[in-house]
Amino acid sequence: MFMPKETIEKTKLDDDALLYQKRDEKKDREKFKELDGKGKLQFFRDYYLLKVVIVVIAAVLLGSVIYTVVKPKPEAALNVAVVNDQWEEQALEDFKTSLQDYLGLDASKNTIEVMDALWLNDDGSDMATRTKLMVNISAGMVDVMIADQEQFLSYAQQGLFVDLTEELPADLYQKLNGQILTSGVIEEEGQEPTGEYSVGISLENSQLYGSLTNQTEPMYIGITTSTKNMEDAVKTLQYLFQ
Repeated sequence: MFMPKETIEKTKLDDDALLYQKRDEKKDREKFKELDGKGKLQFFRDYYLLKVVIVVIAAVLLGSVIYTVVKPKPEAALNVAVVNDQWEEQALEDFKTSLQDYLGLDASKNTIEVMDALWLNDDGSDMATRTKLMVNISAGMVDVMIADQEQFLSYAQQGLFVDLTEELPADLYQKLNGQILTSGVIEEEGQEPTGEYSVGISLENSQLYGSLTNQTEPMYIGITTSTKNMEDAVKTLQYLFQ
């Protein structure tokens, strides 16, 4: 088969380059054997150190990427929703760290999520926020909810909070006597609420909560019926009323 002159010349150049490379590598090996310890170290630095450094850096970067992708992601051990209140960023971080220690959680495996600044009103402009909150509650992603009395009772009447008489330790419930918020539940639309349940606790006497907020209106805390972390939710109430 006929090969163009340019192809023949290029092939010859490639073959010559490979031959020279093999000769150089052979000479390098022979030269390396003849060197003493100090000379071998300098030879390594001159000819191979940069290549080794590049390979090591590439391996570290690849390993870091793989670890980031495959390492277990921390799971939320507790989700808190805060309606009509917003906490200072540093106070929020301090609260999460302190509560994490109180609950005995491993920060590398579990997190505490606080969804604050959920502003609700009665003029209909808060539909997106209400939808976001209800989606999270329905998905079991709100364990504890804090809200002003009006909004808290509106959700309580929908049956969204547990009866605290059934969940709180007797000594804690007795300690909070006089701070309990009760509510009935609307069984059918258009009807008055029926029954009377202990759905929330006033945070007015919680010094810890007072350090988190500038809210002057009384706020209440309750545990949602969709919680997947009842034990930690109860402990959170204990923590706030130490």
